[in-house]
Amino acid sequence: MDKVRIGIIGMGGMGTNHANSLIADKVPNAELTAVCDIRTEMKICFMRSSRRK
Repeated sequence: MDKVRIGIIGMGGMGTNHANSLIADKVPNAELTAVCDIRTEMKICFMRSSRRK
């Protein structure tokens, strides 16, 4: 089965928790593809902490 590609809008508390669950493979057949937030520093902080580019 193909993986479902997921993007997250809003990298506050809930968005970050959802993204971390996807990165940790806690959601079967899903992969984090993109993150977006109106605050650029939130995206950069998340990318650095999760080592994603």
